[in-house]
Amino acid sequence: MTYCTDIHLQFSTCFVDRSSMTMKDIRSVMSLAATRLTEAALAYPADCYAKDTSTTPSPCQTFVQQRIDSRINRAPTCPFHEATCEGEAIDLDSGFIDSSTHIGINYPSSQRIKPKKVTTSSVMSVDQQLDLVLRRIRRTPRDGEFP
Repeated sequence: MTYCTDIHLQFSTCFVDRSSMTMKDIRSVMSLAATRLTEAALAYPADCYAKDTSTTPSPCQTFVQQRIDSRINRAPTCPFHEATCEGEAIDLDSGFIDSSTHIGINYPSSQRIKPKKVTTSSVMSVDQQLDLVLRRIRRTPRDGEFP
């Protein structure tokens, strides 16, 4: 039985002979791998997005594309009723993320996916939102009542 004590994100560098392992052994190795993967994923943004890309450490070379930049629009319209927003809104736009180019899933062009995520956020007036919610509650019919 071979245990892999130094599990990296690139699992090809680690071989585990499962033929003589019990389920408990397999769970232990998989748990270690999951823990290491989680630790690496949590450290990745700070280590690989916030620094100069020319001197990045090797963990930043783990993925097909080191970083997927997003666009920031600091002047979108309020995503809610205008009176609800306090101050300016902000858009975060991922752009189209190609499943092959950005993520490394190798499929023919006709089978690739290109999702895009745009998130608009704004500070909202709590007083106005609470007032809207309370008005809706007052108008909501109770069980057995008709509006």
